[in-house]
Amino acid sequence: GGGSGGGGEADGAASLPTKGSARAASASEGAAKEPAAEEAAQWVGEPISLGERGERFYQAVSVEGEHFHVGDDVVVSGHCEREVMVARVVSLWESGEGEKEAELKWYYSPEQTASGRLAGHDPRELFEAVHTDDNPLAAIDGKACVLEWEAYQRWLDAPVAEGDEGEDEVTYVCRAQYHPGTGEFVPLNGASSLAEAARRGGLAPLAGALAADRPGGGRRKLSRFSEAARLLTPHAAPSRLPCREKEREELTTALRSAISGGGKGTSLYISGTPGTGKTATVHHALRLLAAERGLPPFRTLEVNGMKLSSPQQVYSLLWEGLTGQHASVARAQQLLDKRFSAPSKKRRSGAEVVVLLLDELDYLVTRTQSVIYNLFEWATSGHAPLALIGISNTMDLPERLLPRVHSRLGIRRVSFLPYSHSEIAAIIADRLTGLDAFEPKGVELCARKVAAVSGDIRRALEVCRLAAQLAEREEVRAVGPPAGGGGAAAPAYVDLAHIDKASKQLRGSASLRCLGATPKQQLLLLCCAVLQQKKTGLAEVPLHQLAGHFYALSRRHGAVSVASPAELVEMVSRLRDGRLLASASSADAVQLLVQPEDIKHAACQHGGFFAELPWDA
Repeated sequence: GGGSGGGGEADGAASLPTKGSARAASASEGAAKEPAAEEAAQWVGEPISLGERGERFYQAVSVEGEHFHVGDDVVVSGHCEREVMVARVVSLWESGEGEKEAELKWYYSPEQTASGRLAGHDPRELFEAVHTDDNPLAAIDGKACVLEWEAYQRWLDAPVAEGDEGEDEVTYVCRAQYHPGTGEFVPLNGASSLAEAARRGGLAPLAGALAADRPGGGRRKLSRFSEAARLLTPHAAPSRLPCREKEREELTTALRSAISGGGKGTSLYISGTPGTGKTATVHHALRLLAAERGLPPFRTLEVNGMKLSSPQQVYSLLWEGLTGQHASVARAQQLLDKRFSAPSKKRRSGAEVVVLLLDELDYLVTRTQSVIYNLFEWATSGHAPLALIGISNTMDLPERLLPRVHSRLGIRRVSFLPYSHSEIAAIIADRLTGLDAFEPKGVELCARKVAAVSGDIRRALEVCRLAAQLAEREEVRAVGPPAGGGGAAAPAYVDLAHIDKASKQLRGSASLRCLGATPKQQLLLLCCAVLQQKKTGLAEVPLHQLAGHFYALSRRHGAVSVASPAELVEMVSRLRDGRLLASASSADAVQLLVQPEDIKHAACQHGGFFAELPWDA
């Protein structure tokens, strides 16, 4: 494992604690501490899951009156008094022999990273590691507080209340994730740090790196239902991406050519409805290129337009990612323009290529469209080693832009179609390779349900993940407490009943309750948006197409009164206020804020002509 050293500057090269260092340090402090802590530790609540070897997992533990929960940041015993080690509790568990342990995910101090402490690092800066290891509860000394950057700034500005002085010693800030194997830094949500400048060679396969850092099966074996739920997490980074081989090959070929040619004049536009694997495929292609021998070095910078406070903030983030220096929006734009718009004699011909990945590109569209214009103008100018990848849910975004902007986007496009039911089933089966936890019919049912509405793989993964958790809870109840008997028989597999129950639970959200109370006219309008999305493959629905579809269905069925144009505008406004619809990048278009599957379910609950709408057309 790694650790964080906040007790003074490093002496020479950083010496990282090895795996199990907290365990060793804890033991060296005296054999009496561990049994005492084990005896004082009391589990809070019932077990939440079982391990393959009979381990029981808990959500919280009480040690000498202090509660520690999964997700808490803690201070851990180190090799010496001045060494402060900070970690996050990933899981709490008790072995079949009664040993109480915690799986800890470590934080590194800047001195323990490959780049060392830089001028822009905060005195309390830590970096989240990508690996974990197991340690006895005796190794935990107390709670720490690791804050995101904005929360940390508020903490610094807040007056110190009487009795809170001790917080200073255990409060830290984390802006990026660090991979010790490659020396890469990945900014966390909304972060901007000098660490970004050290990121090279594409995006690190964090999930794969986690397993690589713990050879020989170091990770505790989970029960098959727990393992299935972990593998089906929508945001997990799988080693393979089935059913997107054609798109990945197209992206890899284009990016390889761009990097080999110095990145000059290269821009790609990637589009498709949500949940079709766009961003994951790009990440996978970049990881493959990073591992290719003979390819010139390149660096990847990623910006998500949805996470920016304003579109113009992309200038500051891009400049800091390139140079490690912070600049205001206006100043950063000037510096970037100077860097990219004119040829420079000082710039080496073999300079490192920067691959700029702009996710949720449509959020960068402004009234004048100047932000998107500048970014693509710099990428296509041919004066700088910059390759730009734009990702959007809107397939026709280039056609909606002004001609001068459209001309800069280039003609290289890659479109992602919604997944079919067979592709969804194949992806789920691939994630569960070697794990006998699901009935094939259960996976098939989930795949068909999702494909019939949206083809969103994230929705299918979430249904199956929740179904695995439901089966796991039944297994825990069946086994019963350590000293007592069990209840009903444990389930053999995740079956159709689990899938159906999981689907119903996901539909029990606040948005679905809101849909259930939506008037018929407004619900029909939402249904028209779903049908129009499926027909065009576009996430955004132009208002004139939505109105045309609504009027056609209203007149055809007669069960819903035909609204006037003014009433239609009022309905759209009410749906926006209820956060069921949102304005799109184009002023005359809208997009859904709820799952199409939820809208279909709410409509079918009404019966009648709603159930007869052409959902499968």
